[in-house]
Amino acid sequence: MTQIWKFQLKEHGIQSIEMPHGARVLSVQVQPNTGVMVWAECDPDNAKHVRWFNVVMTGQPFHASDWRFIATLQLHGGEIVLHVYERAEFTHA
Repeated sequence: MTQIWKFQLKEHGIQSIEMPHGARVLSVQVQPNTGVMVWAECDPDNAKHVRWFNVVMTGQPFHASDWRFIATLQLHGGEIVLHVYERAEFTHA
């Protein structure tokens, strides 16, 4: 049976999240008083594996070919703009 789970991201850099195999990312948003969150459809019976995410600020260089865009987020009333990517090998286009 599928459930929707949420996972927290830091506001910058390459980072990993352990998710059930086959999890499908639905959304990335800022949750008040919590931070940057990823919501995904998950089968809790599936074995967990590591997925890689990259949170970059506008103007920050990175190797885009390795990543697939997921979302743009604004923090602090738009003073900080973040762009969230997932490692291309794990995405389901």
